[in-house]
Amino acid sequence: MSRLPEDFDELDDNIEGDANQFDLQDLERTILAACDYVVPSDNLRPRTLDKARELTNAKANTFKIGFAAIFGLSAWGCFVLLVSLSSSVHERFVSPFGNEMQHIAAELSTTNREGIDWALVDAFIRYRKVRGIQ
Repeated sequence: MSRLPEDFDELDDNIEGDANQFDLQDLERTILAACDYVVPSDNLRPRTLDKARELTNAKANTFKIGFAAIFGLSAWGCFVLLVSLSSSVHERFVSPFGNEMQHIAAELSTTNREGIDWALVDAFIRYRKVRGIQ
């Protein structure tokens, strides 16, 4: 019951005609006849499996790269945030050296004509106001 490939010309004529007149049984007979000369190649399964592995690996690699990029950007953002917070905290809690405060207190003592002890208190009060510390 083998049909020759020329029979496909008849099928083309039927397809070009009205869709309602298309004979499904003729189509089934043509497909059945094709089984005698249409066979898969010997390496179809290995090629299909290789292609599936390639696609799976490509998707996995894309996911890994995306995850690494998101993680890297998040880590960089956290680092920048921590550095900015630590610098503002550091500035808030860094106190001047003792000799600086003594020098400022000595200047205040001579300009305000008060004792060095009260001039030192005034120097620290001014320092705290400049820093915005309550």
